[in-house]
Amino acid sequence: MAGVSIVVPSYNSRETIESCLKSLLAQKHELDCEVILVDSSSDGTAEFVSKTFPQVKLIAMPERVLSGKARNIGVSASVGEYILFIDSDCVAGNSWVEDMLAAHSQGDFAAVGGSVLNANPESLVAWASYITEFSEYMPVGPVRERISAPTCNICYRRRVFEKHAGFDETLRMYVDYEFNSRLRSYGERLLFVPHIRVRHHHRTSIGSYAKHELQRGRAAVMLRRSGLLPGGWAVRSRLLCSLVAPAMMARRAMADIGRFVSSGMVPTGKLAAVAPSFAIGTICWGAGFLIEGLKPDYLRIDRNHRGPSFRTK
Repeated sequence: MAGVSIVVPSYNSRETIESCLKSLLAQKHELDCEVILVDSSSDGTAEFVSKTFPQVKLIAMPERVLSGKARNIGVSASVGEYILFIDSDCVAGNSWVEDMLAAHSQGDFAAVGGSVLNANPESLVAWASYITEFSEYMPVGPVRERISAPTCNICYRRRVFEKHAGFDETLRMYVDYEFNSRLRSYGERLLFVPHIRVRHHHRTSIGSYAKHELQRGRAAVMLRRSGLLPGGWAVRSRLLCSLVAPAMMARRAMADIGRFVSSGMVPTGKLAAVAPSFAIGTICWGAGFLIEGLKPDYLRIDRNHRGPSFRTK
């Protein structure tokens, strides 16, 4: 069978990197498999990994790099025919690699993506973070084609990844959506398989969660103005953006809650306990949307930007 490469971008991941790498090294498969960690941390992650996991190929960056660039660097250093991505705060099941390859064998798919579970369900803030970020990718529903899947649980065919030049290195957020949408525009197909799961450790601090949602709200405006997300009409002017911001915030919150409740994964009563944290996150997202929308000189992202040129090894 084809060899695979697992690429893990890392920034200040000392608290979660051990469980992540243990899950990857415990994979049950008969493949040639390499694990590549691209780390730009300042918390000792690289030093810990080099001592504890010598079998992991460590690429230590001298300064912080964004996730898209880190993933591209990892791919450039890899040799596998299939490239699997997972985040440093995620844990994969023992059959993750096998399941990804089995799904790829079902058709000529550019990528296979899986679902996300909440790895710290004891935290109400973590539940709020999970709902706002991954309600679209819960392990429910049939196997189906989709426009996108999260980069914390996805596998690309190498030839497709290289053909389309990898991730945009300028984006802080929505990197996965941009690349997968670009693939779709070229006629490539992505298969979403709910039973291929990873457990994601979410933010447990209300301050960290609020800050993250503020940034996501700002990014939502920038990407809509650049055509990378639908709804560009809503942010064409500062006046229009200020008028639609409350409606966009409410629509997003209702969609997240609706998917969460309909999934049946957690009793509805849990949602009531999570509601205060979720409300704070939603308000911060709306504030970020409004702040960015009212800026007179907004950031325009070059839609034609590509990652580095890849050379097949």
